[in-house]
Amino acid sequence: YSDYDGGDLVLWQAKCILELRPGDALLFMGSLICHGNTKITRGVRNSVNLFTHKSIIDWIK
Repeated sequence: YSDYDGGDLVLWQAKCILELRPGDALLFMGSLICHGNTKITRGVRNSVNLFTHKSIIDWIK
């Protein structure tokens, strides 16, 4: 993990900006929620993006 400023998660429809810090995890349906990030103004921010095919979600239900 590195020290950085910016790179906050923006959830556009919810008009919400989330400041996630190293070690935080957030799960949401990115295909349904328009999202983005604010500019990183200092340092380096790393993230891991994972996805699951809809058929797996349907199977779980």
